[in-house]
Amino acid sequence: MAGFPSGQPTSRIRDGAATRIGTQLLGLVVTVLALGVQAPMAVVLVRRRHAKHTVLA
Repeated sequence: MAGFPSGQPTSRIRDGAATRIGTQLLGLVVTVLALGVQAPMAVVLVRRRHAKHTVLA
C-alpha cells in the first residue's frame, strides 16, 4: 500500500477479547431467543462494536 510505512498496521482494535466474546455471545443469545428473527440486529450489534473500537492509524 503506497503512502503507509512498511510494517506499520493501518488499523487496530482498542478493546479486549472479553468485550468481543461478550458481544458475540449477546448476539447469539438474542438470535436464539427470538428464533432467528433478530439475527440482523445481532449482526449490527457486532459490527457496530467493531467499528466503534477500531482506530485508524
